Amino acid sequence: MNTNKNALKTDLFAADLYHQKPDQLRNPLLRIGACFDFTALAAQADDAAGCCAPA
Repeated sequence: MNTNKNALKTDLFAADLYHQKPDQLRNPLLRIGACFDFTALAAQADDAAGCCAPA
């Protein structure tokens, strides 16, 4: 029984994953963004500072 498996596997999304992984490792804001909602945080900061009030 010969089960010769190729070490290189072709994947439809391999090229995208290849480029996506270094981008995620280089940009710490992507990791932080997974834990914090920056939009809500900015809205709370604006409310606390009293700026950007609707007209």
